[in-house]
Amino acid sequence: MAIVLSQIENVMGEGIYDVVDVTDPDFLTSEVASIKEAGGDPILMKQGENIKLMVSRLMEKSFKQPIKMLRLHGHGMPGLQSVSAGQGILKPELSTVISTNDFKAIQNDLSRLKGYFSMAGEVFLMGCYVADGEKGKKLL
Repeated sequence: MAIVLSQIENVMGEGIYDVVDVTDPDFLTSEVASIKEAGGDPILMKQGENIKLMVSRLMEKSFKQPIKMLRLHGHGMPGLQSVSAGQGILKPELSTVISTNDFKAIQNDLSRLKGYFSMAGEVFLMGCYVADGEKGKKLL
């Protein structure tokens, strides 16, 4: 079950970016609706779109306003955050997830965001169970 954004922290404003895995229809109806209701403009990731594309979209959006808060909304499991894999196949090798298993493979793509964060920029991995266990701790 998806956690609706308003249940966590319905914060919007300059420098706050939301990326939503809309492969799961629940995220499209709950997360996206809540973000838009609060005045946000989420980046929608469809099935199979990879981390490289997510980074490019973030770079385009954050060109004028540094990233203060980046929230990744998608399914998760210990040590893994989905970006565009939905509920189905959460395979790190597809580059549709951020995980401990493939971090080296996506590190170059993610490092392109380095200059786009504000000094106090934060990333929130919103998937369930992402931080659980040893794999979760390792990812964080």
